[in-house]
Amino acid sequence: MKKILLLIIVLVVGVYYYNNSKTDNTPLGELDLSKITISKVVIVTGVVIKNFKILNKSFFELSIPSTNKTIMIVSKNQLPKVGSQISIKLKKIDVMTLNDRTFSLYEEIE
Repeated sequence: MKKILLLIIVLVVGVYYYNNSKTDNTPLGELDLSKITISKVVIVTGVVIKNFKILNKSFFELSIPSTNKTIMIVSKNQLPKVGSQISIKLKKIDVMTLNDRTFSLYEEIE
């Protein structure tokens, strides 16, 4: 009985881990940005329109041509050049709402 219970626990933990750690390869242009949950990993392709550093943190703004939307990304790597087209793996890390408008911040995953 203990072995069966242990097996069930291991299977449940494995399924939970698998569902929360897989990368969604759907282009961000085809995803609904409001439905991306915090810590979900997505792959994005876009054009860098701004880059800057604040308090030892590197940020850049990425424009996604297929949706005409821009997202703000925190990076630990070297900042990409303005105007360059890049494809990166991102994780949503924070959401802030002001006046019925939602702002999301994404972190670059290596």
